[in-house]
Amino acid sequence: KLQFLYLIGAGACTHTRHCTMPSGYPKRMFGEWEKYKWYLVAEFRAQLSMVAAGIGSIALLAARQPRAAAVYAALMLLTSRRLAAGFPTKSEGSLAGKTAVITGCNTGIGYETALSMAKQGCCIVFCCRSEAKAKAAMAEITKAVPGADLIFVHCDLGDFARAKASAEEIMRLYNGGNVASIDFLVNNAGLFLSKADLVDGVEAHLAVNHLAPVIFTETLLPAVVKSKGRVINVASIAHNWFHMKDEQAPVAGYLARLLVKVKDGYRAPQYGLSKMFNIVYAKHLARRLDGTGAAACSLHPGAVMTNVFRDVKGMAKAVISVMQYTNMKTPVEGAQTTLHCVYTSSIVNGGYYVDAEHRPDCLRRPGLSEKDVDDVMDWTFQEAQRVVGLSRPQY
Repeated sequence: KLQFLYLIGAGACTHTRHCTMPSGYPKRMFGEWEKYKWYLVAEFRAQLSMVAAGIGSIALLAARQPRAAAVYAALMLLTSRRLAAGFPTKSEGSLAGKTAVITGCNTGIGYETALSMAKQGCCIVFCCRSEAKAKAAMAEITKAVPGADLIFVHCDLGDFARAKASAEEIMRLYNGGNVASIDFLVNNAGLFLSKADLVDGVEAHLAVNHLAPVIFTETLLPAVVKSKGRVINVASIAHNWFHMKDEQAPVAGYLARLLVKVKDGYRAPQYGLSKMFNIVYAKHLARRLDGTGAAACSLHPGAVMTNVFRDVKGMAKAVISVMQYTNMKTPVEGAQTTLHCVYTSSIVNGGYYVDAEHRPDCLRRPGLSEKDVDDVMDWTFQEAQRVVGLSRPQY
């Protein structure tokens, strides 16, 4: 069991270092200590975890002493856990008079994002599937922030019509003056399924994590643009699970074949594909929003201990259960990159953020081209037209 823990910890540390170290880091670090000092700390912790793993392995194999095993396990746990945690984001001023629309904010990263922004005076529109859970979360925030301005809107991203209706309800609040502006639209909600499923003919991950948020966002976009706001897509580094260049046929052709496979019970990492589409949509929006004062970005929050994996079963669930105590962030830690994209004075339009920094070097995969972006969005708007009659934008 301890050797299994080592493999998980060492692998996660290596993966974290690979994904978060900036290009040219070793050469630049000592010349720009203030800028890159936390990377040195992360590197040290990663190396320490490897040393701890080595010492622990020798102790286990040679001496087979319980104390040595305990020390090894403790060192592995502490170093890998701290490496995964990241560092907190500092608020850069009051958000009084601003409004944030956040999906899935009754728990996890979304809740911590809403709580932090409410503390800064921001009006929060809770877009959640469960009214009871949303009201409970709102009550908790009100306890922490007396007088917090919170609004509930029922939003179920598993129902395309409901997603569009929710956005239209928010637009009525905006047009009626109940919501002064939409300064931040945080597409936070998502799901991870352990088996193939369909939502109105669309693979479930693509439906809930991509297509429904696009329908929701496009309906709200006029208000976001007028408010010179930001669209923030909570994606994932799981986009690396899919490589666009693996498929020679156009995107639409691949998705058509995927639909057949899903109907046959095919199980594949389509969560990663949906997260790639989150990044694609942010890049697409960046082109459309250029020059308007509004902006869009996507981000990887890290591996976070939330209920997004609630449907996972079997061995995968066991692995995740171990990792949540060794290599995964808490919801507070996981919300920091989202909050960075909120609080920072400016964001890179179309940019991709990891650990509160713009990190285009983390997009080694899926190797997106401008044509890939166009192909994905062609399919997206065709499906949006089919399921809810959403017209393709003319700008």
